[in-house]
Amino acid sequence: MDITSQGQLNGILRAEMESYMNIAGARVWKIIDDAIKRYYDNYHPSRYRREYQFFKSCIKTKPKWTGNTIEVEIYIDTDSMVYKPKKEGQERPSGKQVVDWANAGLHGGMDVGDDERFWEDSMMELENGWMLIDIANILRAKGFTVTHS
Repeated sequence: MDITSQGQLNGILRAEMESYMNIAGARVWKIIDDAIKRYYDNYHPSRYRREYQFFKSCIKTKPKWTGNTIEVEIYIDTDSMVYKPKKEGQERPSGKQVVDWANAGLHGGMDVGDDERFWEDSMMELENGWMLIDIANILRAKGFTVTHS
C-alpha cells in the first residue's frame, strides 16, 4: 500500500500508519489461519500422527517502511516445516509439498474426500475486497491518498 499525505510524514503519522497496517495484516492473517484450521478440522487421521507444522505456518510480519510505502507480509513459511523420515531411507515431503497437498484437499498426500482448499478459499474471501475497502476508507477519511498495486 502506497500512502502519501500533504506535508511530511512525521513520527505520529508513521506510528498511526503502522497501527493501521498491523490491523489490516492481522485481518488477512486471520482469514488464512482460519482456513488452515478448517482444513485440519475436516479430517482426523487414523493412519498417521499429525505434527502440526503446517497448522502453525502462517506468518505476519511487522510493518516496514520504504520511503512513503509501508507493507506487511503474510505468508506460509514452508521453510519452517521439516518432516523427518519415520524410517531410515524413507523420503518425507517438503513444506511446499504439504502446502500444495493441503490446497488440493489432500491430507498427508491422501485423498480423503474433504476437498477443502485453504489457499483458494482464503484468496476468494480476500478478493471480495470488503476488508481492504474498509481500511482504505478509514485512511481516506483521515486525509491520506491510498493506492494499491
